[in-house]
Amino acid sequence: MIAPLILILLLLCFLAFFLWDRKRLSNPAVRPLPREQMEKGFTPAAVLGWPVWIGLGLIGVTLAIAEWQSPSQPPYSGRWAWFNEAIYQAFGPSGNAGFFLVLGFVGIGYGLIRWRRSR
Repeated sequence: MIAPLILILLLLCFLAFFLWDRKRLSNPAVRPLPREQMEKGFTPAAVLGWPVWIGLGLIGVTLAIAEWQSPSQPPYSGRWAWFNEAIYQAFGPSGNAGFFLVLGFVGIGYGLIRWRRSR
């Protein structure tokens, strides 16, 4: 039920980013880095770090909502099965939702702190 809504939201976010980046690149003052400079990778400026953290925090909150709507049940499988099992044993069926919610709020808080420092 919630998965299609999340997919639609993510596609709208991608569309907004696409339109914003197209407008930004159409500005003659903005020049993309040449390929020779990007050989060893691209490191964004420190000023651009806060939107990343806020975005990761919003992803954490979205995962918490999805986990709250349909909680994962043991037996878990995969690389992080031991971690999911530990959270389930410690906090019950809603433990993963709480964990993602805490991670989301920490990410949003850290993003806001970095935003205030960049101003």
